Amino acid sequence: MNAKSEYIELLTEVNKINGLDDLSSKIMAILFASNNEMALEDIAKKTGYSLSAVSTALKSLNNCPFLKRMKKPNSRKVYFYLEKDLDLHLKELLHRMQRIFNLMENKLPKIINDYKTQNVDEEELKMIQNHYKDIKKFHRMFENMLKNEKINS
Repeated sequence: MNAKSEYIELLTEVNKINGLDDLSSKIMAILFASNNEMALEDIAKKTGYSLSAVSTALKSLNNCPFLKRMKKPNSRKVYFYLEKDLDLHLKELLHRMQRIFNLMENKLPKIINDYKTQNVDEEELKMIQNHYKDIKKFHRMFENMLKNEKINS
């Protein structure tokens, strides 16, 4: 196996760890390892999957802010490009985590209060209260990690 194939294989495994299916993982790895945008047909050829399967997988990746879809002038082909800036990827991940923490910390107190006033299952209430405590703890850890990173960079 050549070095580029090994690199694509490694990136594919990383994408699987991040929750992507086999084909989506392979597509993202191939695009990340490519210097240029790639046509849908070329991606299908490199993955060994059909145009239809690759097209469906790319549609499921629409929410990825780093995946760019484009058409070139005078061409009917669709091209894809994956942003390579890992700082941008990390910033997006951190932003997403912050949104999750804020959402949970804003909504859970009301839900806990509703549980208390509606006399719902005591075990469920305890579970949600523990979840809220964990969210706050992880948020503090997350904030400390960010502060330490800013200090060290």
